[in-house]
Amino acid sequence: MSAATTSPDARADKTKPYFPLANLSQDGWSNDKEASATCFCGKVQLAFPVSGPGLGDVFVCHCSDCHKITASMFATNFCVTDEGLRHVRGRDLLKQFSQNVSIHNGKTMTNRFCGECGTLMYRIGEGFPGLNILRVGTVDDFSLHETVLKPRVEQFIKDRAGWLKDVEVVEEKRDAGLSRARAVVWSSRAGPGGVFEGFGSPGRRSPTPEDTIPISKRKRKFTAWDVKAPGFENYTAEQAKMTGMFNLPGQARPQMNHPSFTGNGENPPLFFRPPPGVVGPGAPIGSFARQSRRLYVGNITMEATEESITHFFNNKMAEMGLLSDKGLGEDLQGLGLKGDQPVISVHLNYEKNYAFVEFRNADEATNALGFDGIIFQNNALKIRRPKDYGGDPDAAAPYVPGVVSTNVPDTVNKIFIGGLPSYLNDDQVMELLKSFGELRSFNLVKEGGSGASKGFAFCEYVDPNITEVACQGLNGMELGDRFLVVQRAALGANPNKGGPGGMDFGGPPSVNTSSIINASAGEGQPTRVLQILNMVSVDELTNDDDYKDIVEDITEECGKFGKVEEVKIPRPVATDKGKVDIKASEAIKDLGKVFVLFEKTEETTAALRAIAGRQFGGRMCICAYAPEEVMLEE
Repeated sequence: MSAATTSPDARADKTKPYFPLANLSQDGWSNDKEASATCFCGKVQLAFPVSGPGLGDVFVCHCSDCHKITASMFATNFCVTDEGLRHVRGRDLLKQFSQNVSIHNGKTMTNRFCGECGTLMYRIGEGFPGLNILRVGTVDDFSLHETVLKPRVEQFIKDRAGWLKDVEVVEEKRDAGLSRARAVVWSSRAGPGGVFEGFGSPGRRSPTPEDTIPISKRKRKFTAWDVKAPGFENYTAEQAKMTGMFNLPGQARPQMNHPSFTGNGENPPLFFRPPPGVVGPGAPIGSFARQSRRLYVGNITMEATEESITHFFNNKMAEMGLLSDKGLGEDLQGLGLKGDQPVISVHLNYEKNYAFVEFRNADEATNALGFDGIIFQNNALKIRRPKDYGGDPDAAAPYVPGVVSTNVPDTVNKIFIGGLPSYLNDDQVMELLKSFGELRSFNLVKEGGSGASKGFAFCEYVDPNITEVACQGLNGMELGDRFLVVQRAALGANPNKGGPGGMDFGGPPSVNTSSIINASAGEGQPTRVLQILNMVSVDELTNDDDYKDIVEDITEECGKFGKVEEVKIPRPVATDKGKVDIKASEAIKDLGKVFVLFEKTEETTAALRAIAGRQFGGRMCICAYAPEEVMLEE
């Protein structure tokens, strides 16, 4: 056994053990069978085999989990079987911490630390039974770092820091003692689980020539043999050919000479599939049949999976009654697919955060378009027809209550809103528009690169009767130094003027500005209640003292325009720590809005004209009339 040494010259000869001053115990050791791994304080020491079946592979890992748990930019690990790992001392001092949130395969990973100095000694994964993952840095003999513990594979390179270079991994080359029935093989490409791809046995191998390029660096020849195209996993080769999407170069249609089709030996149509149980001709089926069932779903989070997307759409469509009784599409008959759930396949692009979802028939795909803008994992989904869709891309989708679509179709009820200050975001503009009624769709047009508002938007209300009322009520409203231009998008304007659609936002529009704001209730007539949006944030309403100060400020300012009878500001539910209880506050109606009740309607109008566009606490106030019944609601 080699004892610890700190000779500075021992490092030059990598064939000799080398033990620098790396921990407080300084009793590390190694021999031809085992070596020690010790924590920083020296109270925990492990022994592991340096050869034979007990030692697995060595790898560099750049996953985000290793970043955090090592407080570094990567981890250098090696595997030891349960039979090969031996606790020399300090086993009772080991502390452990388990979690599965940041683990790619979703299974629990247990970390075992020294309870004295906190050194991570090894990890145990629920997905890798019988294996222990040690850190190379805990090994006392540094010469082993250059030999048997030199990394062979680098993984999760997508998370590698840009200033790090490729690790020069080596071929799997061990001595004869490594040959074993169960050897861990690591993949340079992380699979769905994140790490292990499988098991295998490298066996005995002859020495690798020095000029050999490692497998991980060799350029792989692309091959698509026996790999089914995305979306065709459930199709046989013959069925895929019959869609007409896989013709040979220069071939206009599949060459399927079937004399029984026309009786004269002519080729059948471009898209042809015999019906189940029938030999001979069948009804023509175009590729449109499949494209009409598929939808593009964008803005998906990194946590989304194909299973979670499938489950989400299946549940939501059943919940909203959007299922169709047509069952499977004609070209899906006979493929063994279940027709009791609308989603039959999901193809997810993890890098670009979008997916293609295929439904069992075209009607259900159209119904699913109504979920455009729905919240999934805290993100608003963007749902569209595929680019190769041959039907009408602007066909109306059913309205889903509570969901505001981001796609505003070109209809007679499409409204253009111009002259918006660039600092207003989506929520603030929607709050203004919702004062007239429920929105069916809304889109604030933004710059492609920066995401900054271009100053105009489009919307459509659920109730078409509100369209004209909203246009008359909002058109001419003064916000800061600008005037809103609100009208039906199909009307157009003078093309010689600037702005989208030839509209000019520089001065007041040529409309009766006395209709600066009308209420959403009834006929849009002024009332005694002034509604102020974007004046206070929900967080400012939890503290009683702050709430009283806000009410006093509003009462004093509005009192300049008439007698204020009451100020109402719905407040959120607060936690024990004084924070907003978001879930409990969801049921509170008109949360964060300000309602001021005046004695006379004329006083409300005077206050509205004076306060609209002014700032309170750094936020621009947006004003509207509200029905007097709102003051009676609890």
